[in-house]
Amino acid sequence: MKDPKKEKNNRKTGGNYEQAAGFYLEQHGYQILQYNYRCRIGEIDIVAKEGGENLVFCEVKYRTGPGKGESAGSCRCKKAEKDISGSNVLSDGISY
Repeated sequence: MKDPKKEKNNRKTGGNYEQAAGFYLEQHGYQILQYNYRCRIGEIDIVAKEGGENLVFCEVKYRTGPGKGESAGSCRCKKAEKDISGSNVLSDGISY
């Protein structure tokens, strides 16, 4: 059984790092359109706009230290497929 305190803390920590990633993107010229976009397929952490026309979909990963592995290695193929499907739903249904 999952510990509710730990799960709540993980969500808060994840939210903090998503905000930090969004700030980083803004400092590099991206416009944040939405955090935690949810659809029937899943969730995309950050939806941003680059250069006035390109939509950018970001998955934010946090690691407590180098012994936990690389962030990119933690994205499973299934998760990537869901993110791509979610981005298709978003880009088809909403014009920015």
